[in-house]
Amino acid sequence: MAADGGHRDADGTPNLTSPITPEQVDTFKGYVKEWVPRLLALADDEESFRFLADKNGITMGVGSEEGVDTSLLLLRARTTFHVPHDLMQPALVMADSDRFTKVFDIIDPMFHKGKVLWMQDDYVFPEVPFLSLKWAKYTLPALGILQDREFVFLEHDDEFEIDGQRYGIGVAQSVELPQLPECKMFVRGDLMISGYVFKEVSEGVIESTYVLQANPKGIIPAWAVNLGLKEQGMNLGRMRDWLEGLELTRQRMADLELVADVQDDLTKLQDVTLGRRGQYSYEFATAPGTEVVFAFCSLGGPVTFHLQGTTSGSGFSKPASKDSHEEAIHAKVVAASNTVTLCWQNSNWVRQRPVYFTVRDANACTTKSEKATKLRTQVAADGAAGASTKNAAATPQRLQGATQDGKTSAGSGSATVSPRKARTFSVSV
Repeated sequence: MAADGGHRDADGTPNLTSPITPEQVDTFKGYVKEWVPRLLALADDEESFRFLADKNGITMGVGSEEGVDTSLLLLRARTTFHVPHDLMQPALVMADSDRFTKVFDIIDPMFHKGKVLWMQDDYVFPEVPFLSLKWAKYTLPALGILQDREFVFLEHDDEFEIDGQRYGIGVAQSVELPQLPECKMFVRGDLMISGYVFKEVSEGVIESTYVLQANPKGIIPAWAVNLGLKEQGMNLGRMRDWLEGLELTRQRMADLELVADVQDDLTKLQDVTLGRRGQYSYEFATAPGTEVVFAFCSLGGPVTFHLQGTTSGSGFSKPASKDSHEEAIHAKVVAASNTVTLCWQNSNWVRQRPVYFTVRDANACTTKSEKATKLRTQVAADGAAGASTKNAAATPQRLQGATQDGKTSAGSGSATVSPRKARTFSVSV
């Protein structure tokens, strides 16, 4: 336990000194009603940002106010995602520390470590609205000469409609937290209203905007601030590439008998980016004699692949180039040891190779035929339920979310807003 920082692990990862109180939860809920419309206004504000850069399809702008403290980061980035609406929520809602760390490791190179400190009671992934309290540690781009920063922030994810258009939002801001005092290991930065706004402009096309307002505190060279701004703006591009890769993988695996459940549960997909001439090995714990199923796709070109720890007849014992960028490579093999290791190598000297994969025991898979049977059963059950309630009054859909003035009015089990009304779709900041 750090004397000046509450309960901390050796690397500074915090543990709250006491639980979040009901009074704090009520305060948190009040905050987000104000934050959502303010983030939406920033996302649409064309006057407060001047052009910074246009890189890899990402248009970036910075705060244009004169005389502002140069340590204050004020950034907006915008691009288009070509992914379906139903991909966003399960991919980006981060309801546990592992998921939080995984997603931010992908999109933000300055991110070093993260933890979910608190989340709303009785949460069922990936439903929204979702409210959580998070801690994140960042390493600034200054060749190790600057002290790491930590941020403690409240995050709210939700979905709503504006004039018939579907929006997803993830908004965050720093909050005071008595249960987590500052410590000497880090400088605690201040995150002001920031986040992502996703607007579905047509089927499979989402206009995506990232707004960042942060004061990393302390003394930071101007060059490090400028470098940090552009790097943060590219977070949106990294998110786009990752999500579009997920969707492409999902399409390629759609007709695979053994891993059909990937279509409905994206958490079963893992990914890694192979560097130039890079390699990666993934160890899957199992037992000798167990049937193991795997599938993988790559983006941008072929990769070299082989398996370790399987019986001699697997067909993947020797490294060989696989055209996994054209179709999914998949098989069922038998483990010869307690570990089956999947090994990839990128032979390209110029380009990286993202790889998306799934691996598990065969008895834990839902096959394509089993999925079809479950679907037919569900359709039949829904039809029977619909017939029995044919003449019953329809129950209004629950709507929840913030309006321009942060107010909602309840009636018949729903909350109405003007001009915005909320639904249940989200992505996370």
